[in-house]
Amino acid sequence: SKFQNIHSNPSTAKRQIQLAMRKKFSGFIDTICSTKPFNYLINSDLYCEVQQHNITCLVFRQAFR
Repeated sequence: SKFQNIHSNPSTAKRQIQLAMRKKFSGFIDTICSTKPFNYLINSDLYCEVQQHNITCLVFRQAFR
């Protein structure tokens, strides 16, 4: 999945992405956006990371066992 027009404010970008993904995918969707580098380890069958306007956003669906 590709994100378009990520907002230049990380908080706004996170909310916009979260709303869009909830409409498209089922399950628990988490979104992280930051202007700083971050590391992560997730268990997911669906994820996407994208960078725009010096903001990196990661969105993923939580995997449950």
